Amino acid sequence: MLQVIRERAQGLIAWLIIGAIVLSFALWGINDYLTDDDSGFNAATVNGIDVSLYEYQVAYQNERARLQQMFGDRFDSDLFDDQIKKTALERVIDNELLTQFASELGFRISDAQLAGRLHGIEAFQQDGRFSRALYEQQVQASGETTAGFEYRMRRALLADQVILGVAGTDFATSPEVDEVARLSKQQRELAYVRIEQAKFAAELQFDDAEIEQFYRENSDRFKTEEQVSLQYVELSVDELAKGIEVTEDELREYYEEQKDRFVTPEERRARHILIQIDDDTDADAARKRIEELRQRIEQGEDFAELAKQYSEDPGSATEGGDLGFFGRGIMDPEFEDVAFALEVGEVSQPVRTQFGYHLIKLEAVRGGEGKSFAEVREQLASELKRKKAERVYFDKVEQLANLAYEIPDSLEPVAEELGLSIETTPLFGRSGGPGIAANRKVVDAAFSDDVLIEGLNSELIELGRGRSVVVRKLSHQPAALKPLDEVREQVVTLLRQQKARQRAEQAGKALVEDIRQGKDPEQLAKQAGYQWQAPRWVSRDSRDLDAEILRRAFSIPVPEQAPAVAGASLGNGDFVVLRVSAVRDGEISDDERQSIARNLASIHGLESFSALLKTLRERAEIQRYPGNL
Repeated sequence: MLQVIRERAQGLIAWLIIGAIVLSFALWGINDYLTDDDSGFNAATVNGIDVSLYEYQVAYQNERARLQQMFGDRFDSDLFDDQIKKTALERVIDNELLTQFASELGFRISDAQLAGRLHGIEAFQQDGRFSRALYEQQVQASGETTAGFEYRMRRALLADQVILGVAGTDFATSPEVDEVARLSKQQRELAYVRIEQAKFAAELQFDDAEIEQFYRENSDRFKTEEQVSLQYVELSVDELAKGIEVTEDELREYYEEQKDRFVTPEERRARHILIQIDDDTDADAARKRIEELRQRIEQGEDFAELAKQYSEDPGSATEGGDLGFFGRGIMDPEFEDVAFALEVGEVSQPVRTQFGYHLIKLEAVRGGEGKSFAEVREQLASELKRKKAERVYFDKVEQLANLAYEIPDSLEPVAEELGLSIETTPLFGRSGGPGIAANRKVVDAAFSDDVLIEGLNSELIELGRGRSVVVRKLSHQPAALKPLDEVREQVVTLLRQQKARQRAEQAGKALVEDIRQGKDPEQLAKQAGYQWQAPRWVSRDSRDLDAEILRRAFSIPVPEQAPAVAGASLGNGDFVVLRVSAVRDGEISDDERQSIARNLASIHGLESFSALLKTLRERAEIQRYPGNL
């Protein structure tokens, strides 16, 4: 296709068309610069609310870890990367939709709920109890602040409230439970005979004509796989960064620009005593009790002991009211404003929040200080080199795309102009191969008409953020029929399996007809040399019977008068003749009935939740930024 354009792009009309195309691309590019788009820092926007790249990256790493655990050594990051990105992006979008929906419904997460969830996380426990030090250590080791972690946890709990409120409140009706119980515990009186194809396979002999005919009729089964090997040039930010130098002045200037990043947000550690306001305790009574407690503290009583005894916050009371360190944006605004205005050791006046009245004692302050230039110099150097490399990359990637198009029959001029080396791949098929051939985009390009048939350079292929290649065909091995002599043994084996399966099926169907006509199945089986299995009661979970035979037995319609007789081919080529003479419903215990009801309710709940999520998506305005991922 590209070659045809090149050959025919001559004359005034052709050049006018090309000029129009160039102009449209130029205007499109200018529009990008003129448009105020701050999507570069976000993964998506949901109903006008930004979903940050950080949230996406957390979801991406979680999904990647899940697949690594699932596939083990077979996990290939290049092969799975596109799917991981898509799954992670849709997951954070769903979380944002659920969080917004929860907020619309007026759901809130109290400090006590948040503390309760944190205290229940095993990774934060030491000797069976929540450890503040271990919690902070684990969170900081993951590269996050406790404030950020608690913000995400609070949002996750909001989403959980919706999930539990929908998926966790569905139910199953008694008729549904009765029907499932009846079917799950049903028993059938089954007799059967298995006709093994191996009995016929041993007797079969084939002449050359039969073998050759099967070989021709099934030629697709005896072909070599079509394969291709590639030449390619790769441009990557990581490689470019290795050759870039940065000066001390540049580093110091960059440090000044980025200094705010290295300032640890101020966090405060506080204790509190909460007297809740509810149906049993009105606001005046709550205020009176909290003022009495403050007077006792002023008289010298220990704040922590009073919190253990009187605080109505179940998440912190046992810890003497200790809330640990927290940053801005975590606590209730009224509570937070007071906590950040106190001096260390100072106890607040009564503070009213939506949860009730609090007394707050400030225990410690940390953060608010920045790291020195020396502490972050190596990090800055790495970042600045990459930033410079990215600018070089975007210039060179455009050159790479243009040169590969303008000189379509070779990669050598491209490599020479850009200072790149030409690499090669081993032969691989349409299912892919090692290295860049594990990437589906590369495989699709390799087997495209432009590359495979016309022998042209491919278009620019983006392997990931900051990594691109252009490929061209190095060699091609078409699919070819293997000589009969080479595959004769395989042909005979397949032919024998096919014929033996057919004979087993013929014998089985004949036996089914004879039994249906009233002949004695046991006598018929004995005459043919088969073993008739006498009638016995079986259930769906019988362990002493082949699972495939059992499944077939329970798929036969319930006999109304005469026994039901049916036959079926099994996966291994055998044929089974089944006779179901009676059916009875089994008994079920109360515990089993409750288990069935829970399972059905869970299924209904998941269906309801899926319907809700679908509705939220349909009515939402969602903008995705896949280019940022």
